[in-house]
Amino acid sequence: MEIFNSFLSCTFLLTEIQISANLHDLKQKIDQIESELQKSGDSPEQLPELIDSANLLRKNEFLVHSDQKKTELISVYSIYAKSMESILTSLSEIKNELKNILQDLKFFSENRKYFDDMIKQQKAVFSLKERFPLATIHPSFHAVVPDWNRVSIGPRVHLGAYSVLFVIDHPEQPGTSFLSVGEDTYIGEQNNIRASGGKITIGKKCLISQQVSLIVANHAIKAGTHIMDQSWESKGDIIIEDDVWIGCGVQVMPGVRIGQGAVVGAGSVVNTDVPANAIYAGVPAKFIKSRI
Repeated sequence: MEIFNSFLSCTFLLTEIQISANLHDLKQKIDQIESELQKSGDSPEQLPELIDSANLLRKNEFLVHSDQKKTELISVYSIYAKSMESILTSLSEIKNELKNILQDLKFFSENRKYFDDMIKQQKAVFSLKERFPLATIHPSFHAVVPDWNRVSIGPRVHLGAYSVLFVIDHPEQPGTSFLSVGEDTYIGEQNNIRASGGKITIGKKCLISQQVSLIVANHAIKAGTHIMDQSWESKGDIIIEDDVWIGCGVQVMPGVRIGQGAVVGAGSVVNTDVPANAIYAGVPAKFIKSRI
């Protein structure tokens, strides 16, 4: 214990000696500065003024530094403000877009059946194009064909805009519906091809104009039963041979055969066979003359 106390006493003594040495050094430094000031003509009495000047310089340095920081801060605030303005503009645009999307979703929800049918028809058109890649099929072509094995379309056939194709069997008459179209045949716009309940055959290089109806079967009309509840009746298949021109608005009834090279005038209703190279027209269609 005594040794420890002695150690502390020595340490304290050494500390005092070191402090005294530091103070001695500081005193020598002060004396040296005073001497230098006297040599330069400045008395130590003017030291407070020097201290004030140093403080003023430090203050000026601080103000300059402060101004720099303020300028930097203003610049940052400016960038921040522009960024906030850009964000608010973007948010406004997003809000408008979301509003439009909500309106579209509302419209879609209210008209869902329509869009479902439209998508279904587009899938049918894609199936038609995939199955018959050499044919030209307008995107608005409307096809209702549960079984594409019942359809045959030759190369370079044109199926026009807003035309419709139905190849559907009646539940009581399975396996009766079929459509065949020969190569290079043109079928125009808004045509109605109903190969349901029978077979429609269209030859090569035919011209089917606009708003033509090819109807292979009709509703039965027996009294005592609603017509829509009755099965379909057909007098036979429709056969259109090669190189036939059918004018706009023609109606071709079940069981009709139109011979090669025949012409049917616009607006006619064809319920009898048309010979080859004959020109028919009227309601019902009648012989006009032969092609020369």
